[in-house]
Amino acid sequence: MAKTVAYFYDPDVGNFHYGAGHPMKPHRLALTHSLVLHYGLYKKMIVFKPYQASQHDMCRFHSEDYIDFLQRVSPTNMQGFTKSLNAFNVGDDCPVFPGLFEFCSRYTGASLQGATQLNNKICDIAINWAGGLHHAKKFEASGFCYVNDIVIGILELLKYHPRVLYIDIDIHHGDGVQEAFYLTDRVMTVSFHKYGNYFFPGTGDMYEVGAESGRYYCLNVPLRDGIDDQSVLRMNGIQRDHEPLGNCMQHILCMCIIRGKGSVAFIGHAKATGTPPPHWKFRTNFLGFPFPGLHALSTPFSLLFPVSPSPWGARYPSLALSQVTSTFSSLLSTRWWTSTNLHASCSSVELTLWAVIDWAAST
Repeated sequence: MAKTVAYFYDPDVGNFHYGAGHPMKPHRLALTHSLVLHYGLYKKMIVFKPYQASQHDMCRFHSEDYIDFLQRVSPTNMQGFTKSLNAFNVGDDCPVFPGLFEFCSRYTGASLQGATQLNNKICDIAINWAGGLHHAKKFEASGFCYVNDIVIGILELLKYHPRVLYIDIDIHHGDGVQEAFYLTDRVMTVSFHKYGNYFFPGTGDMYEVGAESGRYYCLNVPLRDGIDDQSVLRMNGIQRDHEPLGNCMQHILCMCIIRGKGSVAFIGHAKATGTPPPHWKFRTNFLGFPFPGLHALSTPFSLLFPVSPSPWGARYPSLALSQVTSTFSSLLSTRWWTSTNLHASCSSVELTLWAVIDWAAST
């Protein structure tokens, strides 16, 4: 069955200007819309002129003081807002320009209307090329972003849906969205982004995994320079052949403790019949090597297999094997579980265990 696509476009949104020399250029939205028209894509979509978000809509996430400031400040009166400019991080990267609040209202309204239509099953897919300002925080602007339309849209979706998966493929880390939902398990944030020294915003390390109820509902995939089409195709091939990031496998293929002086690695493949945080699959299956220190993190395994900083000491190899056996036996009665990749120092012992295990998926 064909999907119903709602496309939101405001012909005035491209008329705003951040200022001379600023890299953020809303007029590119008009160019994108021109391509949509000339390629005939609009014939496959329902085109809407979007609703303009109100101050009340924006305050569903942002503080009232911050939104009130955005509504009142202008290039002609900003000298009287020196304290607020500093407090709300409005300045060079996020300048005050003519029509600032109206610009925020237009792109935020489109995202909010898209979420509303999805909730009411008016469309299956909603597109707002003007949105996606993912750096804005609750109390401040950041990275050319003033109002976080993504967070506001997700909050609308949560009225009708128990959980939302957010995937961010911008070159920059989606820090504002991550921060907004860092403590909840109702929103899982996934961000693929460039990561390195001096690259904005400096967040998005793979160890940022969420906290409290949101622990392991935050996945970051930091990337270095150099990823290209062939790299993506290779990753797709890995996914197709081995499913490291795709559907959870229904069988454990191999559990092994690799022989070698100096380290012991415990590597497994994932099986899941519930909704486990899938980033453990990424870390363990995709990276493909023992990850030092991973055992110290709290995982679902911590309930079954409590480990110390040196889980398999050289003095207790038999205990280590006993614990592994016990853990996998326990998994038979567990509704869901993740893959694992534990690494430990083992300076004076050699262990070898290869076992092919074929356990049917428990439901």
